[in-house]
Amino acid sequence: MRLVDFYNNFISEIQKGNRNIIYQYNAHGLVYLSIIEKGYKEKNGIKIYNAFKDEIFGLDYFLDRIVRFIYSAANGQDTFKRILILIGPPGSSKSSIVSILKVLLEEYTKNHEIYAPKDCPNRCNPLFLLPRNLKEELKYKYGVNYLEPFYLPCPVCQKTLRENPWEEIELVPIQFSRLGNIGISTYAPGDPNSTDDSVLIGNFSIAKLSIYKNDSDPRVWNYTGALQSGNRGIVEFVEIMKSKTEHLNILLTASQDKMIVLKNFGAYNIDTFLISHTNIPEYQNFIQRSDTEAFRDRLFVIKIPYNLSYSSEIKIIKKLVKEINHMDPLVYKVSAYFSILTRIIKSYKKEDLEKIIQIFDEENENVNNNSDSSDIESIKKEYYEDFKVGMSGVSPRTIANILSELSSFDEVSCIDVLKKIYDNFIKFNQNKNVEYNECYSMTEKFLENEITKTVIDALLGYDEIDKEIDLLFRKYYDHLGAYVNKTELKDPVTGKKIEIDETFLSSIDKHLKIVSDYEHRKNVYFRLLSLTSSLLLQNQTLSLKKHLPEFYNALKEYMFKEKIKLFAPSLNFDIPISDESKNIIRIIIENMKKIGFSEKTAKIVLKYMNDNIIKFA
Repeated sequence: MRLVDFYNNFISEIQKGNRNIIYQYNAHGLVYLSIIEKGYKEKNGIKIYNAFKDEIFGLDYFLDRIVRFIYSAANGQDTFKRILILIGPPGSSKSSIVSILKVLLEEYTKNHEIYAPKDCPNRCNPLFLLPRNLKEELKYKYGVNYLEPFYLPCPVCQKTLRENPWEEIELVPIQFSRLGNIGISTYAPGDPNSTDDSVLIGNFSIAKLSIYKNDSDPRVWNYTGALQSGNRGIVEFVEIMKSKTEHLNILLTASQDKMIVLKNFGAYNIDTFLISHTNIPEYQNFIQRSDTEAFRDRLFVIKIPYNLSYSSEIKIIKKLVKEINHMDPLVYKVSAYFSILTRIIKSYKKEDLEKIIQIFDEENENVNNNSDSSDIESIKKEYYEDFKVGMSGVSPRTIANILSELSSFDEVSCIDVLKKIYDNFIKFNQNKNVEYNECYSMTEKFLENEITKTVIDALLGYDEIDKEIDLLFRKYYDHLGAYVNKTELKDPVTGKKIEIDETFLSSIDKHLKIVSDYEHRKNVYFRLLSLTSSLLLQNQTLSLKKHLPEFYNALKEYMFKEKIKLFAPSLNFDIPISDESKNIIRIIIENMKKIGFSEKTAKIVLKYMNDNIIKFA
């Protein structure tokens, strides 16, 4: 394709309302198109992009911020002249996000025709080769805001323009390649004493001089620097904060002026999306350096914290760990719970931690029933904007290492993981981290509750549980009503007077975490009365799971503890047991196997339960 034909088609597409053609000839725009091509949905004002959905979990807000930055840069806002830098703790997915952007960009250019001048070592933007008056027209008439009239192509293209009419310049399709360093490159600072500018802007080639015979011929330059290899696409800076001052100055010019200066060949403009990532200590050390003030002003910083969503953390751990041997389903739960606790314990009060986990859990649909919406928004805003929240704690990699090691030897139970967490973070922790001790204690209690729920399901059978809980709720509602209203309670069949079961009410109060006095019970009763009346008017049936999940769980725990008192002897594997007890154990184990336990891990969990029976009963 000739440049004049490209230009005419470019104008024609803009006149048809096709903004994508503008984005395709801008590095940020190409990345933006590669993301939105995969689709997205919107939830609570945040766009959730399909491009990241199977790779990055729990960071939708921060990914949306990144895409917003890219979109604004693609439209020629001043962010176009900034280096995007992702700052967060180790293992928070910073480098993974950049890797995904690279893959998306490479894939997009393979599926769409993107043009560059033939034989151009920089794959220059064709718009840069247009005469100044046409560039002015594109910018001011057609809204190609990122294009400046004074932009110059590389020295090789400048030579081609001197020797040929611009209209006749031949363009060819290009495809980006991560492996080939075409449109996608990576810069990592080396030894400051031995690393020169060539890693960024290439160097003079003696070998090429022997071919072209003239040291003023721009073709004798090796255009192999990171800024040249990544032209038209992404240049990733690894450990940018460790770069020497001379390199920072080159990057300063490349970001602010979109320009590279070559010795003997002058300056020319590049079209690149510059992105880097680092952790907080390195960033803090960097901004304290007196020689980085101008460079700091060219950075656009986006926080990438640890994920705080419990359900998302389970997905992260499952993605990182390849099961060599069987792992029971509670392994991932206990690992995720401990990880999230370590990330929030320094930012919130101990008594609020469980509530905080519920608020951030993306799959917890009942959180709004227990928390004020303004309180929820305030807590989430703090996570989104405060650089302290979510920036410390245990990395997913650390947990993945633990599970991978355990899985290498034998089947893994949640009890094995709990012991390993104790060994790694409590027993052999040289710093004796007080917060981690608290996290461990809470995780131990969490696991006990999860085992309680699991075994009760297996013990009672899944079909019968809800029926028994509904009967318990009816009993609770009747006895609570009689207590609050100070009325007599009668058997619906015989009509005989029944004494209010104070022991039963107190037990449920305990599971609901309320004080067993008249005022608290009165508030609970009228809440239930209001809800049941409202549902009746709407012709709806009360569902404890949906409308009163805290009551459902409280009644379930109560029922289990009553049942376990009867069946506890059956769980003791160290003493001879009757055939009836053996049958009970077999039913429990078989039901546990249906939800992902093996024979061995089910028995480990049951033995742990027996050894800790006092805590449950």
